[in-house]
Amino acid sequence: MACAAPTTCLYYIVRDTPLGAALAACSEQGIRYLSFLDIVRNPEAILRQEFSSESIIAAHSATSPHALNLLAAAIQGACSAPAETYEPLLDPHGTPFQRSVWRYLESIPPGETRSYQAVARAIGRPSASRAVARACASNRIAVLIPCHRVVCSDGSVSGYRWGVERKRYLLRREAVFKDKKTASEVTPEGRSIAREPLDTINSAYAATAIES
Repeated sequence: MACAAPTTCLYYIVRDTPLGAALAACSEQGIRYLSFLDIVRNPEAILRQEFSSESIIAAHSATSPHALNLLAAAIQGACSAPAETYEPLLDPHGTPFQRSVWRYLESIPPGETRSYQAVARAIGRPSASRAVARACASNRIAVLIPCHRVVCSDGSVSGYRWGVERKRYLLRREAVFKDKKTASEVTPEGRSIAREPLDTINSAYAATAIES
């Protein structure tokens, strides 16, 4: 199936991953959407809620090999070790303010976090911490635009579009990679928590997903 001009085509795939069922969609310009859900029953309906004017098409190797490769690489990149080199081709759509927030989020190194207030200051809008939180919530590209690296001022983990447990998992996974095998984390209360090796974290997340 091909798009009739001037309609924008969005190609999509669904894949099982350690983070849950990944639904990814791209335009000719890059990744437009990446979501991790417990179950994806009707991917086209999900995408139409987000992109009402685009033509939604399942990506296939025969009809859309470029899109299929782009989407598969995006999912692999989101689920791989943060230390691995991957420069995603992204096509996020949002307001100028949202895009300024998302660009800054991409500069936060894996294993580090910023508060909403710190992000607001960094983009030159120090009084806009609530708007920063809304921009993070409006991000449609999980992990590759790392809104999970934004936390509350006291270091606590707040809401996440794809579930707080996924956010905690991503932060713990990135911390393990940053500090190699294991490290220590000091909570806002000053209590030290030993971080588990990555295999332990993966197993714990998988068990939680199965139980839920």
